[in-house]
Amino acid sequence: MKRENLLLSLILCCWITICSSQKLIWTNLFGEYSDAQSMIKTTDGRILMVGAFYQVSLFIASYDTEGKRLKRTIIPEMYRTSISLIELDSGDFLLFTYSGNIWLINSRLNAAKIIFSGGFEIISAFHLANESIIFGNKNKLVFNTKTFQALSRDTLITNTNKYAYHYSGDTEFYFDITDQFVSMTKKQNSQTLVSQFKNIDS
Repeated sequence: MKRENLLLSLILCCWITICSSQKLIWTNLFGEYSDAQSMIKTTDGRILMVGAFYQVSLFIASYDTEGKRLKRTIIPEMYRTSISLIELDSGDFLLFTYSGNIWLINSRLNAAKIIFSGGFEIISAFHLANESIIFGNKNKLVFNTKTFQALSRDTLITNTNKYAYHYSGDTEFYFDITDQFVSMTKKQNSQTLVSQFKNIDS
């Protein structure tokens, strides 16, 4: 079985490994953590996991594909909530946290520092080649993951769905579902088009 055929899932602190034929290979329970929140597989084959370390901080830890821990680093974050973790071309990592901080973590996981603070609580993040689209309750920030600079900031209406989002070229799509309607907002070249459909489950 090739390593790239593994499917990795997190349920609280239970790591479940499934091969491409959907057969369970093994599971691993990490009792030293209060919960796990983000997981990626790195280009060099490691598994990186981020989550809460009891009541005091976040952690980032690396494992091999058999579940053996290779390295763990504690990150002092008051809210103890990670939103997203990505690997950069350099092999380093960016960690986006609920508090609004973006952490740069080196590839060996032995150094971490805040490189940017958006000034608002991050509730979701979507990642493109060199950009990350970051949402707060009323905010949208486009962050360049190469220069570590903000490219743009926007204020959104509160009820904009920040969890269902798609970006294609110069066009943005926001989706929202209510009891009565499913709506799609398309934004392109400063133009906004809203399409609304009746929710067939209503």
